[in-house]
Amino acid sequence: LADARTYLGWLIAYVLALILVLHATPVLIYPTLRYSWAWKHVSIIDYLVRHGAVDPDGGELAAYHQWPGFFAFNAFLVRLAGIESTLHYAEWAPVFFNAAMLIPLMLLYRLVTHNRQLLWGALWVFYSCSWVGQDYFSPQATAFLLYLVVVAIVLRRFSRTRTPTRHSGGDVPAPPPPATPKRHRIAWTVLLVPLMLAVASTHQLTPLMMLAALGVIVLLRRYRNFGLLVVAVVIVVAWNSTVARPLLESRLHELIAGLGRLRENATGGFVDLGEAARGQVIVAWADRILSAGVWVLAFLGAWLRPGLRRAGFPVLLLAVAPLPFFAAGNYGGEIIFRVYLFALPATAFFAAAVLLPIRKRWVGVLGTPLLFLLMITGFFFGHFGKEQSNYFTPDEVALVQRLTTTAEEGSLILAPSLNMPAIHDNYERYYRLSFENLPPEYRERLLDDPVNTVIGLMDEAPPGKPGYFVVTRAQRAWLETTGLLPQGSVTWVQQEIERSGRFTVVDRNSAGVVFRFDPGSRR
Repeated sequence: LADARTYLGWLIAYVLALILVLHATPVLIYPTLRYSWAWKHVSIIDYLVRHGAVDPDGGELAAYHQWPGFFAFNAFLVRLAGIESTLHYAEWAPVFFNAAMLIPLMLLYRLVTHNRQLLWGALWVFYSCSWVGQDYFSPQATAFLLYLVVVAIVLRRFSRTRTPTRHSGGDVPAPPPPATPKRHRIAWTVLLVPLMLAVASTHQLTPLMMLAALGVIVLLRRYRNFGLLVVAVVIVVAWNSTVARPLLESRLHELIAGLGRLRENATGGFVDLGEAARGQVIVAWADRILSAGVWVLAFLGAWLRPGLRRAGFPVLLLAVAPLPFFAAGNYGGEIIFRVYLFALPATAFFAAAVLLPIRKRWVGVLGTPLLFLLMITGFFFGHFGKEQSNYFTPDEVALVQRLTTTAEEGSLILAPSLNMPAIHDNYERYYRLSFENLPPEYRERLLDDPVNTVIGLMDEAPPGKPGYFVVTRAQRAWLETTGLLPQGSVTWVQQEIERSGRFTVVDRNSAGVVFRFDPGSRR
C-alpha cells in the first residue's frame, strides 16, 4: 500500500487472496457443508425442485416460502444444470458473495477518494471485520449483495447537482459525480426495479434497510430523487401486503411488542457470559471489541478527515441509516449483528482513513500492519469461534440423512437442538421439535426427568405414528458451549434414554444415535 508504484493488479490480488484465505479454507479442509442454516436452505430448495411450487403454509418455514426469491432462483439453477442438489456448489457461496461485493464496494469508495492506499485499505478493513457470518449460502447474503449494488448505482447515477468539494487537512477527495440528466435517472430507475424486486422477494429485513438507506440519501440536495424512493416503497409494501402478508399478520403482536425497546433489542442476541463455556466467553469479548473498535475508528476517521467527511457524506449516511432499527425489534435476537453488517461498508472506509493514506511513514508502516493484524485476529474469533457446532462430520451427515429419508410420514423427530445437517430434508413428511426452541422450563424438565419429558413430547406426534429422538455431536457442542445446557448433560440424557428400555436404537455411529419410540411403548 505504501508504494505508489505498486501495480494495481497486485492490490486486487492481495484482497482476493484475503477472501480466499478467510472463506475458501473451510471449503478445502471440511468434507461437508458448514453451518446448519446453510443445510436448511439446501433442503428448502430441494423442496421447490421436487414440488415446483412454494408452500406459503409451511409452518415454521413459512417465511422462506413467502420470500422465495433466493430459493426459487437456485431451484432454477439446479434444474438448468441438471444436478441433484445445491450441495454441489453451496459451500463456495461465501467466496462468491465476498468476491462479488468487491465491485459495488469499489464504486462506493471511489465516490470519496481516488487514493489507492485508502481505497484498497478500506476494502481490506471491510473483509477483515465482516465477522458476523451472513455471507454463507443464504437469502441474506444474496440480498445484501443486491443492496450494495442498488446503493452504489444510486450514488453514482442519480446525482442532480455537482457540488464542489472543499479540500482541507491535506485531503484531496474524489470530485463528486457529474449531474445526471433527468431522462438518464428515469432509465436507471427502470433498470433498478428488477433489483429492488429481487431484494423485496428474497429477504425480510434487507428491503427495509434499503428503504432506510435510500431515505437518508434523498435528503441530500445532490440526490433529491423522491421518485426513486416512492418506487422502492411501492415495491416493498406491495410484496409485504400480498405474498408475505400471512406471516406478517401472524407475527404482528410480536412486531409491535418489540417497538421502542432499544436495550432489549440491541442485547437480545448476546451470549450469556455467565452461562457460556470459557472459550465462548473469549469469543464473545473478541466480537464485541472488534465491533466497537471499528465504530470508534470510523468516528475518529470522520472527525480527523473533514475533507473526506464532506466528500463522503452520502457514504457516511449509510452507517447511520440502520441505527433506527434498534427501536423496531430484535429480529430474533440478531438485529445488532445486522445493523453492524449494513453499516460496515461505511464504517470500514472511515476506519481505514485513520491511518491511510500513509503520510507519516513510520506511523503508517508500524501502525497499519498492526491494525490489520488485530482486525483479522478478531475476525477469526468471531467468524470461526463456534466451529465445534458449525462443522459436521461425514458420519453426522449420514446419520441424519438416513433418518430424514426413512422416517415414516407424519412421524415426529425430537432433538435437544436442530443444529444438525440435513434435518430439514423432506421436511414436509414429518414434524420437528427441539428443546432449544421450546420455553426454558422444558430444558429444566429434561434435566430433571429426561425419559418422561421426552415421552411426554412424543405425544405431539399424530396418533399411531412413531417418534424419533436424535442426539448428535454438533448438538452437544452447541448447547453446552453456549450455556443452554450444562456441560455433560446431553450425554447424560442420552444414556438415561438408552437405559430406560422404552426406546429402540435404530441407528448409531461415531457422530450420534437415533432412538425410536412407538405408540405402544407409552405406559
